[in-house]
Amino acid sequence: MSGSSGSSDIPLILFSGMGADASVFRSQKLAFPNLIVPDWPTPHRAEDLSAYCARLAKSIDPGCPCIVGGASYGGIVALEMRNHLNTVGCLLIGSVRGPHQLPRRVTMLRAFSSVLGIVPISLLQRFAALTAVVARKSGAEHLAGVARQFSDADTTVLRWSAKQVLCWGSAGDNLDAGHIHGDRDRVFPVSCVEPDEIVVGGGHAISMTHGPQVNEFLRHYILQITAMH
Repeated sequence: MSGSSGSSDIPLILFSGMGADASVFRSQKLAFPNLIVPDWPTPHRAEDLSAYCARLAKSIDPGCPCIVGGASYGGIVALEMRNHLNTVGCLLIGSVRGPHQLPRRVTMLRAFSSVLGIVPISLLQRFAALTAVVARKSGAEHLAGVARQFSDADTTVLRWSAKQVLCWGSAGDNLDAGHIHGDRDRVFPVSCVEPDEIVVGGGHAISMTHGPQVNEFLRHYILQITAMH
């Protein structure tokens, strides 16, 4: 662990949420210069989450032990990535430790996963683009940023990723990870999870809205991990 930045020699790989990009970790990038935020490659036909992560791992493998993590859906990907990379730790930011922590309104949609192909995601993206404009004019920069990212995201990746969440199996349950969560998260309500730290007043995008607190949590976790290795 070096200096005040809290960086270390061990690579830190964080995955953004569904429909999000690297800008959700802008604050973390300043605090952790060794941070890697991969882009989302287009999934292959009939590719499941495990196969997708195996392919992605080959393109981002640092060739040494690393720490993986992610925000929201990115946390789910990070948990799966532990099967494909040499990881020594996992960090969840506004995410879940396993499918047993998904809220009921998500699990109820599992029966409809096969019809996701007809969901008008492009219309949702156009609405998000309008939301981004309105939010920016009203000074809600974080909301504007999230809406803009969703509106610009690859529709194929969005549709496929949503299906993977609905089809996420029990093999992912009860995995150990460092977990920080906002108490006002409406996507994954805090009542459904058991985080190590709760961000008071934090919504779903705490990496953006509460950067310093999230960074301190990451720094503390990394310090613990590097002390054991």
